[in-house]
Amino acid sequence: MPLDSNAPPPPADLPPASAEVLALADVLALADLARRAVADRLGVAPDGTPETLPLVDAFLRTTAAEAAPNERRQLLLAVGCYFGEVARRQLDGRWAPLGSDAQSWRVELLSGRLSFSPVGMAAEALCGCETPGYDGALAADDDALRDDLAAMLEQAPPLAETEYYSLAGRIEVLELVADWLIARTASAGADLSLPST
Repeated sequence: MPLDSNAPPPPADLPPASAEVLALADVLALADLARRAVADRLGVAPDGTPETLPLVDAFLRTTAAEAAPNERRQLLLAVGCYFGEVARRQLDGRWAPLGSDAQSWRVELLSGRLSFSPVGMAAEALCGCETPGYDGALAADDDALRDDLAAMLEQAPPLAETEYYSLAGRIEVLELVADWLIARTASAGADLSLPST
């Protein structure tokens, strides 16, 4: 899915990635903060499913876009954690060990073959474009998989840029990629189950 190079630049006041170390309980608390913030602003609480991610996207386009930089930073962390939890549950993933800044928080899918930064994807959903300081890309664990993934995505039905950068669009892409990798791996006879933690 090629991206439009004419995308507007991100806002100059987008906050830098956090230097806080968060435990999984903190991630879950931030996800709940996002759920409550969306409910307070829009009058409807997202329920942790992909079907209610458009509510979170609407929240990002209004509340987070209008927020002061410090509040925007907190909202990005919260929305990123919420999105990460939705994706983790939907795609049977897990949080990778949490690092010391927001761009290092990753959800791993399919035995770690794929990973992404939910906070990075939330920042890109807010801006509608790639966002310096945040990684919204899907990462593969080796070059061959990365190349095959890129080729598969080039053949996928195109998404409008606004849909691609939305969290609702991102979960669709993640589901497409996960289904593709499961089918590819099953045809090769490999196992993608996550080891128990």
